Amino acid sequence: MKRRSPQPRNARAISAIWVVIALPVVIMMAWIAIEIGSVLRSANQAKLAADAIALAAAARYGDGTEAAVQEAFAAAGFCRAPNGPVQILVAEGPGGGGDLYFGTWDESSLSFAPDLAEGGPAAEVTVRFAPGHPNGAVRLLISGLFDSGGVTLERTSVAVYNPPKHLTSLLLPDPALAFVSMGGTAAVRAKGGVSVASQGSSSVQLTEGASMNIAILRAAGTMDGSLGSRISGSVESSATVPEDPYLGITMPVFDTNEATGIAHTGAGTLHVMPGIHEALSFNSGTIVLDPGMHQFTGGIELSGDAVLQLDQALVQLQDGSGLQLRDDASITGTSLGGAGDWVGFCFIQGGAGSAWSVTDNASIIVDGRCYAPGVAATFGDAASVRMEEAVFRSLTMFGASRLRLSSDIEAIRLPVVPGRARLVR
Repeated sequence: MKRRSPQPRNARAISAIWVVIALPVVIMMAWIAIEIGSVLRSANQAKLAADAIALAAAARYGDGTEAAVQEAFAAAGFCRAPNGPVQILVAEGPGGGGDLYFGTWDESSLSFAPDLAEGGPAAEVTVRFAPGHPNGAVRLLISGLFDSGGVTLERTSVAVYNPPKHLTSLLLPDPALAFVSMGGTAAVRAKGGVSVASQGSSSVQLTEGASMNIAILRAAGTMDGSLGSRISGSVESSATVPEDPYLGITMPVFDTNEATGIAHTGAGTLHVMPGIHEALSFNSGTIVLDPGMHQFTGGIELSGDAVLQLDQALVQLQDGSGLQLRDDASITGTSLGGAGDWVGFCFIQGGAGSAWSVTDNASIIVDGRCYAPGVAATFGDAASVRMEEAVFRSLTMFGASRLRLSSDIEAIRLPVVPGRARLVR
């Protein structure tokens, strides 16, 4: 009788032992794979959320920071975090803060720079999944076993606003005399574009570190091809430039015989009723122009720390008279209210040649429009000028001067080309 070999039984026993040994390893590897998958899935969710929120915020830049922030909150609500809808924490101010910053995007260095003072067309969003954050941390099984707070994840995206090209914020409508000349680190930032009616080949010159953050630079003549590197938007040569939309509106008439001087001691605050005034020059204190129209038969010259405040007021300068601000002088305030052709304007002046100059640390910061088609405007040094829209004869900027235009000239909107945002990081 043959005896059975014990090997099959021994092999089965050995296999069972290996199964017992290998099973925990397999389970452990599967567990780790699941945990890694959970982290990667959460990281992808955070990045997709950051992309969506940045695009939403940047796309609303043209409507102001408050609208952009609200759009970011709305987009975040459609994204998921460990604790529910994604939440972002945002500080108040034009530049944002916390999880959402507004600033500028440098295409050459592919870098984002926040601008807390003025904000900008680029939005940087960071979505955070972390302990202590309203979004919560990524919870893993091992977190419960070892009383860990969870995994921290942060993903950041940057999107840039591409403004619509049908808007014009600065119009230089004189075919013979219109030009733009910028040097130093002077900069123009506008909701819409800049339109220059001159047919000349050198009507637009940007040198050194000068730049324009605008939708489009449009000129009737030809332009240097290198300008594109200094313009954030499009450059259109030999373009059809819109005509002056205010040319047919009658300017209020001056009666110089009724002009009176403004007696200001230079101390405290002086309120001035609407009317016809002589030239104004002062270097300290504050003059408030009360609601209504204020016509000046001569120029306005501010120096020192003088402040001219417009309280729903319109300043009309007589043809040929100038506006000069230097040192730390400033003009602030709001535009004319009520009804009439010039409602919404802060400054108007006829077509005769005039010179406006804002230099040193002087500033014009007003909520209103400016119509001065005969003015050669010069902004230099560290001067800052902010208004809604402007019509000038020419624009010269140097030093670190800044011009910001927050709106557009509605009457000359071209066929609509929608604005949009694009992801850059």
